[in-house]
Amino acid sequence: MEKLKNSLNAKDPDRSILSLRLADLYFDISIQEGDVSKTTYNRKQALKLYKDVLYGRDHLIVPKEEKASIIKFQIARVLNKLGKQDEASSFYKDVFKTNTLEKKIRREAAFSLAEYFEEKVDFKKSDNYYTSAIQLCESVESCNYAHYKRAWLYYKEVKLDTAIKELKLSLFERDGSIREKVLNDLLLFFSADTTNGEKELAYIYTLEEKLKRSDLVQKLVEAFYS
Repeated sequence: MEKLKNSLNAKDPDRSILSLRLADLYFDISIQEGDVSKTTYNRKQALKLYKDVLYGRDHLIVPKEEKASIIKFQIARVLNKLGKQDEASSFYKDVFKTNTLEKKIRREAAFSLAEYFEEKVDFKKSDNYYTSAIQLCESVESCNYAHYKRAWLYYKEVKLDTAIKELKLSLFERDGSIREKVLNDLLLFFSADTTNGEKELAYIYTLEEKLKRSDLVQKLVEAFYS
C-alpha cells in the first residue's frame, strides 16, 4: 500500500483514500502488536497519516466536516493509546460537537470525555458528558454503562440517593436478567447509607419475587453487617 500510494501522481485523489486505509492498518496492527517499540512506531505512523489527510498535507485533499470528524475521532483514539490524553480530549470535543455524525460516534466521544474528566477529578464535567452519552445511547448496554458510571461518580461525592437511583437504572440486561456485579454494588451503596433498612428490604423483596430468587435478603443482611 505504501508503494502504491507513492507511485501515484502527487495530486491523485486516490492518495487520500490510500492514506486513510494505511492509517487504519497501522492502528489496527498497533493494537495487536506485542513489541512495544513496533507498537509505538505503528501508532505514530497512523497519527501522521490521519493528520496528513485532515490538514491536507502532502497535496492530500482536505475532507469535508463529517469525514473530518471521523478522522478526528481516529486521531483521538491513537493519541489516547500514545498516552496523550490532553491532546486527545480536544479532538473528542470537536467530534462530540458535530451534530451531523451518527449517534454511535458522538456517544463514544462523550464516553471518552467523561472518563477523561473523571480522571481529572472534574466530576461536574464528567457527569455532563455521561448525561450526554445517555441521551445518545441506542442500546441497553450503552445506557447501562453510562448510568453505572454516573452512579459511581455520585457515590464518590457521597450523594447516595442519586447514586442508588442511577445504579438501579443499570441493573438489568437486555433479556431481563440481573447484572450480578451491579447488584453487589447496589447492596454496597445501600449499606453505606444512613437508613433503618426498611425501604431497601422492600426493594430486595420485590427483586426476589421478580427474579424467583431466595438469596437476596441474605445478601442484603451481609452487606449491612460487613
